Amino acid sequence: MFVPKKTPEARLKEKERSLPQTPKETSTTSANVYDAVTNGDLSLLERTLKGSDVNAVNSSGETLLHVAAANGHVPVIEFLITKGAKIDAKDVKKRTPLHRAAENGHLEAVRVLLKAGANMYCLDSDNQTPVHLAPEMIDVLIEAGANINAVTKESVTPLHIASQRGNLDVAKCLLRHKANVNTKDKLSKTPLHLAVEGGGTAMVELLLNNNADANVADKDKKMPLHFAAALGECSVTFPGHSVIQRAGNSPNPGELPAHTVPVRCLFEGSESP
Repeated sequence: MFVPKKTPEARLKEKERSLPQTPKETSTTSANVYDAVTNGDLSLLERTLKGSDVNAVNSSGETLLHVAAANGHVPVIEFLITKGAKIDAKDVKKRTPLHRAAENGHLEAVRVLLKAGANMYCLDSDNQTPVHLAPEMIDVLIEAGANINAVTKESVTPLHIASQRGNLDVAKCLLRHKANVNTKDKLSKTPLHLAVEGGGTAMVELLLNNNADANVADKDKKMPLHFAAALGECSVTFPGHSVIQRAGNSPNPGELPAHTVPVRCLFEGSESP
């Protein structure tokens, strides 16, 4: 069958049609609508939305609801939902309005979206759920049934993230709800590895007091103590009773590289050879 060759102009128009458009560029969504949502101007939105496509997308694949959620404009979110906005629409990164509200710390927006039926288990392009993007909102998400041990494509859990960031309150909440303290990411690092790398003494002690295993080695066969030594300072200490009595068999200081910090300072409260 003969297929006529497309002209350069035809190919260009086809390419343009395949690209996501911003709401203000679509024929069904005006610039006023987009501005109203961005600025949280409900009065303007009510006057201008008629005849507009409530699920139009911008160049990032975001709908009006994504934009409202990212900015925490609760009245606008509620209004858009009543007008048929897709609650779990995904942008180019596969993030939903719930992802956007969570990652920007908009607690009330998260509550409203969950109440409206938003799927808290939706995964973005990195296999992250909203709880990965905002572990500080764990209480609200847990109340709604979130999986606190959910993993990304790198096998990272919310506790890994909280430990790395040094967010004690979040880590305490996760541990209180039975988060797996010894879970490993793709590099076989536990939350304790990440806490030590971050230099957070309080986080290290919290994890140890919640049965973190100090003798777990990562893919490079390094234990948390090795990372502490590599810091070159005594900013992170392992209380002797926490490591030796709880873990039972702490790493041999003699196996640590000679250029690293003296191991004595890492075993606070215990004797070093």
